[in-house]
Amino acid sequence: AHSVNPLKISVLEIKNDSNIDTKISFAYMIRPVMGEKADANFAYIGTKWSDLNCMFVAENHRKDTLFPDKLFLISSLAPESYTGNYNEFIGKKGCVAFPEAMSDYSSYLSDSCGYGFNPCMAIKNTITVKPGISVSVAYIVGNTDDEDTFCRSICDVKNPYDAMKQLSSVKKLWSDLLGVITVDTPDIALNYMLNGWLLYQVKSCRVDGRSAFYQSGGAYGFRDQLQDCLALLHVDSKFVRSHILM
Repeated sequence: AHSVNPLKISVLEIKNDSNIDTKISFAYMIRPVMGEKADANFAYIGTKWSDLNCMFVAENHRKDTLFPDKLFLISSLAPESYTGNYNEFIGKKGCVAFPEAMSDYSSYLSDSCGYGFNPCMAIKNTITVKPGISVSVAYIVGNTDDEDTFCRSICDVKNPYDAMKQLSSVKKLWSDLLGVITVDTPDIALNYMLNGWLLYQVKSCRVDGRSAFYQSGGAYGFRDQLQDCLALLHVDSKFVRSHILM
């Protein structure tokens, strides 16, 4: 994640440790739910490809959607092909672990997008890596109201090197927040849970992401948010106060 902007950043690193040229295909695929439940929103989600900025754009046209912003996907390496059709990417006999779209080096995705599909945002590349050479590719997902705003927000992370520097900033941000209180017990596993993981889960998932396992809406009622915020009371009291009053 970005330390300031609403971005998810993934960096793929490939190194050829062999002594021959190696051809490899790779893809990045996400399913844009853009709401509380997938089944209730997929029929209203449309995708398009922006040739101007070489990026995927998804939008939910359901009138009562809780996700009015657009969703964007861009890569530091221009994709050779793309699809907004999940059924095409997975195939009739494929699965998420082994999608049919990745079964052949020479195959290209259809560059299909629009409405009426089982929606996804998938981009694919095939490259040849020389012996001893490393290749890094950054993938950035973000949500905002228009393309220009998104493009401005990714200026400092558009290449893999800058994306990795941002990772250091994010780690420091979380370390500063989660390290305010330290709990020491005879149980090492309990220490790991209390010193970081549980608090991180509350802040990133319940409060910021409005999501959780089996509860995609994030429980945004006053009582629910009050309960979640109490875990943050002693590490960021100003945030808790503003969140409750909001």
